[in-house]
Amino acid sequence: MKTDVNSLSHFMRRWLEKANDVVDSTDSAFVDRFVFTYISFNALYTAAANILDGSSSDIVKWDFRKGGPPKRQFKKYQTEQRRATTLVVDVIGKHRSVEHLVICKDAIENLCNCFGPGRLYLHELESGEPDIARDDALIASARSGNIESLLGIVYLLRCNLFHGAKALSAVQDVPLMAATAILQTLIPPFLAGIERRLQA
Repeated sequence: MKTDVNSLSHFMRRWLEKANDVVDSTDSAFVDRFVFTYISFNALYTAAANILDGSSSDIVKWDFRKGGPPKRQFKKYQTEQRRATTLVVDVIGKHRSVEHLVICKDAIENLCNCFGPGRLYLHELESGEPDIARDDALIASARSGNIESLLGIVYLLRCNLFHGAKALSAVQDVPLMAATAILQTLIPPFLAGIERRLQA
């Protein structure tokens, strides 16, 4: 039986349209675009995790306007970070992911350049000081073409923005604009990958 993904697609596209409709004159437009885009991305990796965990036949019952798929325990992608990174690359494919991100070369470089001593940071030590070593390792991996590491940066940006009680400031514009470009490039092939899994 053909599985209906219209609800997922509708939800995703609705939030992408909201992201694209944000005007530059809006206060902190770069934040709005990132948040709206990430909502779409979040819906996709949640759906993909359910599908790859053997629940694809239930997708016909999902209504993303009423909360989407049920909460569940995942075996391979146990943490949300793994669902937002490793799972995405598994669904799209490493080679395809790299191919799609060729057009984001500048965005990737801009994102990686935002972190380091005297700049933004992603990880903290127990003392509250930046964990420069962990940041440097993640950035170096992303620069080398590791898409999971690149998405790891995007995910940590999301965590810092959503959970870190960070004040909005212009210093966030470059990383959030770059992350938005990266996500909007990967979302279409990610959705296509989910559809391929459902048709298999």
